[in-house]
Amino acid sequence: ILLGGKLTEKVDFVRVLQVGLWLFATSGVLYLLSNKMWQLIVVSALLGVGAGLIIPLSTGLVSRYFVGTYRVKQFGLSSAITNFTLVIATAVTGYLAEVSWHLPFLVYLLPLISILLVGHLKTTQPEAAVSSSQKDDSEAEDSSIDIGGGKYGIHIRHLIQLMAFYGIITYIVVVVIFNLPFLMEKHHFTSGNSGIMISLFFLAIMSPGFILNQIVSFFGKKTKFACMVSIAVGMALILVSRTEWLIG
Repeated sequence: ILLGGKLTEKVDFVRVLQVGLWLFATSGVLYLLSNKMWQLIVVSALLGVGAGLIIPLSTGLVSRYFVGTYRVKQFGLSSAITNFTLVIATAVTGYLAEVSWHLPFLVYLLPLISILLVGHLKTTQPEAAVSSSQKDDSEAEDSSIDIGGGKYGIHIRHLIQLMAFYGIITYIVVVVIFNLPFLMEKHHFTSGNSGIMISLFFLAIMSPGFILNQIVSFFGKKTKFACMVSIAVGMALILVSRTEWLIG
């Protein structure tokens, strides 16, 4: 991800996106052919490189091609599509795993659709509108953002605090995704239902986004605390439960 963002300053962003998508899709094919753990590890690393090139562009492309209210709307649609796709893909892969452990990796072939669409980005680039919008945005931001005397126009202390908090939360939450299938297997639940549980997890991630303003208005400065309590309660229920509906 760190190198991908820097690459776009030197290389045509469409080319970077194409390389990332091809690495992603190639990994999907190699997953289907892998039969040993070391092979899965190597392919996963390759998949990570592809994802690392794509992720910085996922928001950058929206900023590049949309301006004003259209940009805000597109960010919302992009987030909704991402999470909705996660819900569907996770549910489907849970059932595919019951047929063969190789089949869930078919979802990594979806970038082949994106590869067919990437070529259109070169022919629909509203440079003038984007340049004007970026200038207006930067002028507005310069007058309103407190950088706290930090270097490079960044409030370093706040940035570190935010990254640490986000990192801790992400780690705690990802633990659920990675370990829930093993926990359910231990309780002799089916892998298909494990997929449903993780789909519910992503659905729950998506749902607050539709009423985020109301949530923040209600909890105010205690919003982050309320989120931590919610995560803790969920983890505790998963820990003590022996029934699928309660895990759900």
